[in-house]
Amino acid sequence: MIDELNIIRFWDPSQQRSRLAEMQPAQQERDNWWRGVIESATRMAVSSEKISMQDRQAWVQLALTALDCAHDMNAVNKLEVAIQRANLSAALSRYGDPIEFNDSLKPDDVAQNCLACIDLSYEEAASKTVDWRAQNIEVIRSLRKIKNLVTPLVSLADKIEDEPTRLETQRWINLLPVLP
Repeated sequence: MIDELNIIRFWDPSQQRSRLAEMQPAQQERDNWWRGVIESATRMAVSSEKISMQDRQAWVQLALTALDCAHDMNAVNKLEVAIQRANLSAALSRYGDPIEFNDSLKPDDVAQNCLACIDLSYEEAASKTVDWRAQNIEVIRSLRKIKNLVTPLVSLADKIEDEPTRLETQRWINLLPVLP
């Protein structure tokens, strides 16, 4: 698969989408295949300090195109998209501002998308962390989801320009130590 991805990484996103749609396997294997494509492109984008900016941008674009395409094909949900974008943005931050690699990785937007996926209010979440082991499994899953959404924002928090978003993000980051 990586050989094919290496070929299409410099293509226009609409051409990438078409080729990826052609490459996808049968329904029962489809979701994992999309996750494999996303993971492969993401790994290539962030794993080496020795690749050029142009190569990194191309891998980032392919990862984002695959993520959007997988979402459109119902292979990944909105939560997975938000977490994947946040993790990609956080990993890229060690090489520079994530927006340098792709406009859609603006830390404000990434944070807002993550915060929008949180299904508990801050107050509810904070109160449920006091004795989270005594909570039912659904509450624990919600708290874990919050942790998965907020953890990548730690490395992006100082890059968030919108003050309300930055403050809300920091508030959730402060809750991380007590989340399961």
